[in-house]
Amino acid sequence: MERSSWSGDDGSGCRKVGIFADATPFIPQSSVEPEFDLESEPELDPDIDKELSQEYQDQFGSAYPQETFQSQHRNRRQVLPMFMNESFYQQLSYKNRLLNMRLDSNDPRFRKDIPITVHRDRFHSLFPLEHTGVASVPSPLFSFMTFVYKATRSKTNAVVALFRMQGCILSDDISNQALEPWKLLCGNPNIVGVQDVFCCKDFKDGGSLCFVYDFYPGAITLYDYFVQGTAHLTQDIIWSIICQVVSALASIHSAGLACQVIEPRKILLPSPSASNRIRINCCGVKDVVTVGIPPSIADLQAKDVQDLAFLIMYLILKRAPVAEDITTTMSFIDVQYSKGLGRALRMMLDDGENGRRPSIFDVSQIIHHRILRELQHSYIESDAYATDLAVEAQNGRLFRLLAKCCFINERPGFLNDSQCTVYAT
Repeated sequence: MERSSWSGDDGSGCRKVGIFADATPFIPQSSVEPEFDLESEPELDPDIDKELSQEYQDQFGSAYPQETFQSQHRNRRQVLPMFMNESFYQQLSYKNRLLNMRLDSNDPRFRKDIPITVHRDRFHSLFPLEHTGVASVPSPLFSFMTFVYKATRSKTNAVVALFRMQGCILSDDISNQALEPWKLLCGNPNIVGVQDVFCCKDFKDGGSLCFVYDFYPGAITLYDYFVQGTAHLTQDIIWSIICQVVSALASIHSAGLACQVIEPRKILLPSPSASNRIRINCCGVKDVVTVGIPPSIADLQAKDVQDLAFLIMYLILKRAPVAEDITTTMSFIDVQYSKGLGRALRMMLDDGENGRRPSIFDVSQIIHHRILRELQHSYIESDAYATDLAVEAQNGRLFRLLAKCCFINERPGFLNDSQCTVYAT
């Protein structure tokens, strides 16, 4: 390769030195067909980052970082751990949609069967949670026709459940006095909290007695889920139901009350696809609507214990158990399930012929190991929820920061000011 050089003075006192060499003619890169597949991910050369880093250090000084971000070998973090579990997110979205459901103005039930507001405009936006178009029959448990609605409090905008008993009219003072002890149990994790009770004539079918309960969107009864539905009832689920009902009855009986509503249609699964958590619904209704002298609390509490055994047999058989078939049913349970389950059910069914009827606390003693296991599962579930909450902890802060940036950058009065977005003024 031929080389030539020259040196000379340009008249300014500076000496120039030039070197000529035969070089390959320059061809624009855009005119050359790429040698790699554009659809594939290119491999990064770590030496390129080092060369760029050295050039920037020569230009900006040694304060420039020694390594670029790309050259640092970091473990790739998946996107999934940065957000909550997708199934849990879908459950929350579904419940949020249920909370915001409203009757369409063209719905035939609107204004005809369902009023716009009830109880002197204290509740509005009623939405039926049961089929109200079919002919209703009186509830065998309460002897009145019952309806359930989702409603919104006008004062607090909180969503509640209205349990209406058609044709039952009582004094508000008497109703609230009978319901007052139940309001103290609102914090129990296995009881649907009752908030209020009132009589109204806002419905066109006459006067009604309405109970205000906590609302759990998407909840389904044990009857609809296990008896009418296709859900599989395992022994672990049976023990979970027993432990939770025992826990609720222990709180109720300790307060000197009786539940009287232990049956599949009155026990809810708030999140059937997520957990086995249950809540006893319609607590306190029997105390309000009972006419005459009620049985003693001891007799009612003993019946609660027996009703728990009948509840489990109802779920296993998928039909109401008959007193004449109790022996056959227990023999079937002994064969299909563990001996511990049969022993617990027999204790609940004991009618006290030996002189003493078992209490709910006696039942809790023979299933204590199952209660401890249920407690462990609740801790595991709590940890899972805490984990999902932790990955979303910064969402509120990031949203506020993004909203502030958008508010500053998109102000219409500074569209022609090029310094607005730079200095955020």
